Formats: sequence, C-alpha cells, structure tokens
Amino acid sequence: MVQDATATESPLEAAQIEEYLRNNPTFFLEREHLLTELYLPHASGEAVSLLERQVSLLRERNIDARKRLKEFLEQGERNDELFGNTRRVVTALLEARNLTDLVERLYASCQNEFGVEFQKFTLLSRDGHHRQTQVRCVNLSEAETAVPVLSRIQQCVAGIFREDELKLLFAGDHNGVGSALLLPVFVSGELVAVMAFGSSDVKYFNNESDTLFLDFIGDVLGRLLPRFV
Repeated sequence: MVQDATATESPLEAAQIEEYLRNNPTFFLEREHLLTELYLPHASGEAVSLLERQVSLLRERNIDARKRLKEFLEQGERNDELFGNTRRVVTALLEARNLTDLVERLYASCQNEFGVEFQKFTLLSRDGHHRQTQVRCVNLSEAETAVPVLSRIQQCVAGIFREDELKLLFAGDHNGVGSALLLPVFVSGELVAVMAFGSSDVKYFNNESDTLFLDFIGDVLGRLLPRFV
C-alpha cells in the first residue's frame, strides 16, 4: 500500500508531484490499477473524487467477476446435461447384440438425446465389403477421395461440406443439410468408421463446436466394433 507522500518525500518533492498532477488531471485515467493501491483518507475536494473513482472501479470489477461466475455456472449446467445424455447413449450401445443392433441403437439414442436432424454411420474398409450387409460399408480410398478430410482426421470435424462430400457421408440422403459434424471411429489407430451428423442450420456445426462428449462416444464405438466386425 502506498503511504502518505508527506511521510517519505521532502516538501519540494511533494510540491513537484502536486504540480505535475495539477498539470495532468487525466493521469489516472490510463492507470486505474493505481487507484486500488492508494491510501485515500476520507476527506473533501479532490480526495473524495479519487475515492469515489476507486469505489467505482472496484464495483466494475465486482460486476465483471459476477458475470464470469454466472457463465461458469451456466457452462457447468450444460456440461451436466451433456454428460447425462452421453451416459445414456453409451449405456444403450453397451447392450448391443450385434453390429446391426449397435448402429440402430446409435441412431435411436443420438436422436433421443441430442435431437439430431440427419445422421449416418458408415463402415470404412480396404475392399469396401463387409459380411454385415445391413450396415453401410464404403471403400476407404474412395471415401478419402470424396471427402479429403478423412485422410487426416484425428477427432471430430465440423463445418460446411461440399455437395459431393455430403452425398457420400449421408448416402445420398443429404438434401437440406446445411452444416455437418464428422465423428471418426478408430480401432488400434486405424480409421474404421465415421458417423456423420447433419443440421439444416448452416451455423449449427462449426469449428467452435464442443465435441468432447462426442469424441468419447467415438472412443466407445472403437472399443465395441471389434466384437462384431
């Protein structure tokens, strides 16, 4: 805390400070942090004005702190809701009896818990075939050619995709998709499937979308698929 200038400065130095402040009345406008460090006795005149400014500054900081706390609490509530939704999706997937059942449960639970408008699960294989004919399977090379981002995808990717990309991702059922999110599924580090989510809102899925819980669902799918594939 800064002490009274008269206790540590000579009269000449105090006079110089006083003269400087008189000649520079806006000195504290760009140095508001100093106001919280000054010792200002209850007085009249200029001292009262500085004290009021200090109180105003502290009030502004208090409002900002309350605003941030409110944002943290709201984010916590959203995370709790997402966690609950994700837990129900994972629980449903764990009860799957075969690959077809797994995909059907994935569709139903994502629809119920997240209210997605468009969704499509696609297996990716080297030869483009799989014994489970009920589940869509696409040649990996063809998929990477049609949707280049698949060749380097490591986690969820969201945004606006081209018409030909949407056609492959949603098996042609892509009319009305404005934005999309791709959830990759890896087994032993190899991309084996992709789950595409779509929205008619072009701004709904974007590079700022929070994908933490979806990435977790992707990890669970990566552990379950080897049981059925």
